[in-house]
Amino acid sequence: MKMLKKIIPIAMLFLICFFTISCGGKKTSNSTLSNSNIAVSQDINHKDKVAAEDNKLTKNNELTKDNNEANTKNHKDELKDSNASNKTEKNSDDVKTKENNSNSNANKKDIKSNKSIENKLNTEKSEPNSKKVELDKSVPKEDKKKKDSFTLIIAKESKGYTGKEPEILVEKDVEISEDKNAMTYLRENSDIRDKGGFIYEINEIRSIYPIPASKKTDEQKKLGVLGVDWFIYLNGEKTSVGANDVYLNPGDELLLDYHEWDKREFSSETQ
Repeated sequence: MKMLKKIIPIAMLFLICFFTISCGGKKTSNSTLSNSNIAVSQDINHKDKVAAEDNKLTKNNELTKDNNEANTKNHKDELKDSNASNKTEKNSDDVKTKENNSNSNANKKDIKSNKSIENKLNTEKSEPNSKKVELDKSVPKEDKKKKDSFTLIIAKESKGYTGKEPEILVEKDVEISEDKNAMTYLRENSDIRDKGGFIYEINEIRSIYPIPASKKTDEQKKLGVLGVDWFIYLNGEKTSVGANDVYLNPGDELLLDYHEWDKREFSSETQ
């Protein structure tokens, strides 16, 4: 009996420990299962969220694409409308231009008709003075100029006697003014240089006297040329005075000639 009393408490203690351990194991397994279930559900929720976000992005992209296509279409329609309006405006401008041209042509015709009427009236008015006009026409314009002017000629070898070809440099009619001498007219109509009334250069063509022997050509040596100078002729005659003392009359011819000369220049043969 004593042994039973000792064994029974030990057995009961053993049973209590066994039940305690078995209950604890169940709880641990249950908690493990619950944790695994939570992880699985969280993973599923995450995947659902990712799929929902992907769907959202896809829808947004589709909406953006649709909006861009709609904007492009609207822009094309606006361009078509603007082109159509520009064509309409151009056509209206062309019509206005044609109308203006027709109006201007009509105005020109009216102006021509008015001018023809005025010309007729002026012709009728001018008939009494026709005799005067005919008298004026009978006098040539050239003769009128000669009455109030003289002819100025600047030349080379025009009066020369060494066989050189003559050349006219300037020829013009100059209006005569009171109290002007030949020198004044020359200064007004050419570029001259003179010394005490002696002209030694006209239009950059300078007199040469005496010609240095080293610069004389064989022909000049043969002919005995002494110099090349400017000489004044009035109505074909060489003047015995300088340009300061020559006065012109209407119709005169004043010649300034540049030519080679020798001792014959002072004889009567070259006068």
